[in-house]
This record gives sequence, C-alpha cells and structure tokens, in this order.
Amino acid sequence: EIVAVAADDNYSEVHVRDGSRFLVRRTMKEWEDTLPASHFVRVHRGMIINLTRYRGSDRQTGETTLLQLEGLAGPVRASFRYLPDLRARLHAIGRQL
Repeated sequence: EIVAVAADDNYSEVHVRDGSRFLVRRTMKEWEDTLPASHFVRVHRGMIINLTRYRGSDRQTGETTLLQLEGLAGPVRASFRYLPDLRARLHAIGRQL
C-alpha cells in the first residue's frame, strides 16, 4: 500500500506502509494520472500522499505545514499552494487539516 510518492530527479521514490521505499522511473504527473483521486492528493510540487494515511498536521509558517502520515517516520511538507485542495479532499472523507 502506497503511503506517499516523492519526486527524485527523473524518478519517484514510493513509500509503502511497511516502511519500504522503491525508486521508480515515473513523473509526478504520471502518478497523478494513475493513482485514484479519491485516495491520493498532491501536497507539494514533489509530493503526493495517500489521504487514508493522514494522521495530523502542524502549521510551521504561513507557507508550510507538516503532515504526519501513518507508515512514514518523519513528516511530509505541504505547500500553501496545495492546502486548499488538501483541505477540501480531507473534508470530503470526514477529516480536517
């Protein structure tokens, strides 16, 4: 189960629930087009998360919020540009940012 996908130059680093990571030659746009929109959302230019793994957030600045995801050791940075969509998508599944 995918927890998050992070951009890594011409590749993507896929983080899965058991803590494993895989390097895949796929763009973030390809991931966005492939992953179901009901469960995945882009939270940063270089990061897509699985909404079902969202566990909480901590606003750092006006431009940055850190997200905690089940299955990841550290937080994921969400950009202010992507927060409105993230809020709406979380609200749709009964959660809040």
